Amino acid sequence: MISNGKSDWMRWTPTREYENLEDSPKNVETDFSDDVQGICHDDEFWYIAHGAGSLNYSNLIGGRNYGVIHQVPLFGLDQNINYTMEKQSKGCLVFSQGKLSEHRFYKYFNPDSKKTVGIKVGEIHFGDIDYYKGFIFVPVFQNGKEGDVDAQILVFSTKTFDCVWCERLKKRDNVYFEKLLWCAVNPLDGCLYTSDTFISRSFEGDHSPVMAYRIDVEKLKMLEKGKNKNRLSDSVFTCVSKDGIILYRGVKNDAGEIEARPYEIDARMQGGCFDSFDTLYLCAGFGSHEKHDGVSAFVLFRDNDESTRDFIQKRAYYIWKEKGGYLQTEDEKRKDWFEASWQINSAVQSGFLRFDGPAYAGLACTKSNGSDESAIDFSFNGQNFLYPEEPEGITYWDLRKYAKEKDCGWLKGSLHILKLKNNGIFILGGIDYFSVHNYVLRNLESPVKGLFYDPNGLHIKFNPITQRWVIVGRDNFPLKEFESEKEAENAKQLMRNFKTILKIGRYAADETKNDYCYDFLDDCVSNSINTNNIEKESCRFKDLKIENETKVPAGEWRSDYAVVMRYNNETVKSLPINCNLDGNKIETIYHKIRAKADRKKKDFYINNLKASSGKIKDNLYWFE
Repeated sequence: MISNGKSDWMRWTPTREYENLEDSPKNVETDFSDDVQGICHDDEFWYIAHGAGSLNYSNLIGGRNYGVIHQVPLFGLDQNINYTMEKQSKGCLVFSQGKLSEHRFYKYFNPDSKKTVGIKVGEIHFGDIDYYKGFIFVPVFQNGKEGDVDAQILVFSTKTFDCVWCERLKKRDNVYFEKLLWCAVNPLDGCLYTSDTFISRSFEGDHSPVMAYRIDVEKLKMLEKGKNKNRLSDSVFTCVSKDGIILYRGVKNDAGEIEARPYEIDARMQGGCFDSFDTLYLCAGFGSHEKHDGVSAFVLFRDNDESTRDFIQKRAYYIWKEKGGYLQTEDEKRKDWFEASWQINSAVQSGFLRFDGPAYAGLACTKSNGSDESAIDFSFNGQNFLYPEEPEGITYWDLRKYAKEKDCGWLKGSLHILKLKNNGIFILGGIDYFSVHNYVLRNLESPVKGLFYDPNGLHIKFNPITQRWVIVGRDNFPLKEFESEKEAENAKQLMRNFKTILKIGRYAADETKNDYCYDFLDDCVSNSINTNNIEKESCRFKDLKIENETKVPAGEWRSDYAVVMRYNNETVKSLPINCNLDGNKIETIYHKIRAKADRKKKDFYINNLKASSGKIKDNLYWFE
């Protein structure tokens, strides 16, 4: 472990803004709403995991539990599915009391296209599922009736809906999980994350930390093609987090300082997922409320393996060097390490850097620095006798680009949480209802506000993950990303006149035009800036007035705060940002330039690169 880096991030609490949108659909009853358990998606469809017959009278007198997965169209969350069902000649192989046994296996078909649209497995219970590279990963816990089904992961192909693999996971040495209620695959490291029923540092009974397992996708592809593997001795999942991922929450102590304290989830786990920014979301709760039920978001840390430590050490030294440091104090070392660690975490989030090691810790996001309040508002009534509610699966899918195609409330959000309303009057034959709570992640906060670089050491690389062009520094660290090579070349030419990028503000979104990122170039290294060959947009700085606005009108997207520059009462620049502190930084830059202009008695201009793609996050501002 890194004492310096670890102690520093433990002094900081990430704050996030999640806008709570309408519940959509809300309290609907469909042919996949009964005992709904999990949700995930690929690029076209939802996949909904649920039970069948689990809360009806026939089940109480000897009926069977079933685990079911339905493929649901993007616009069809509130609609019944037209399908037929066929029993398969071969059963689904499942571990029961350490041995493989065949369970009844059915497939659902679209009667028109004959395409497979789902599966049903007998005598089993599914948890919250996830999708990754053509496969659905399904956590299974013991059958509620007889308890003879082991906790395990089933893997289904989305091409054929065959179960290509099943495997019992160990949480430590020869100790298997007692129950697997959720799993989530992080696209940034290719690992499957899961836990036992309750999350803590203990490995005893039905407790465990969050654990990570590397997925052998190539082996799964061979299995999909029909190549047999010995399920009793072979493995697709390799544990890469021996001690688990420990969760923390930053809280204020009596001295008013932020300190990280271990965070345990004492409510039953229900779901988990990752977004595109290396954030782990966990959903928990059942029946009576516990202290840590509901939905929590965690920023992950990855700076404990040797290769990552070396990389951070080099970056920290580089930051100090570019700042012009000569004799570095221990406090300066600590601060530079902290800054380097966060810069590297940001690079991992962007997909530019990739580490073999998984996360080793997660720090809970809150609404305000040092608070104990989750950043995500989510409530449920688990004690309603007739219709008890419980949170279930959770998934991240930014759907705002589809919002114009159909009036569906869920198309307005990016984070989607299932809530099950159990039908307590099951003897009368009713089935359950479900709702989807939808949220938008409005900002990504980082304590790092500046990137230092050597103006003479810039070069351009192509990022195959994002299919974009990146300006990197002499130490191969990513500084700024652009849509085209030409735009990156223009920015590089401009950046050679400066040595710092100030990170002003960022709003996080997967959709292109909703990803705001304002970066200002600072610390000019030459008296004249030649921008004749650079396409730019400019406005005269003289007589500009700057003010803060708390309500900013926008078309399809709204921000909560902005800095607005006006000239003769006409808005010249309106910069949506993520917090008041960043607004103050923009004002500081503004007054600094105004003072410089007055001192030199000349006009200054505020400029930004003119990007042909129109991506706002490609903008880079400077003054001349």
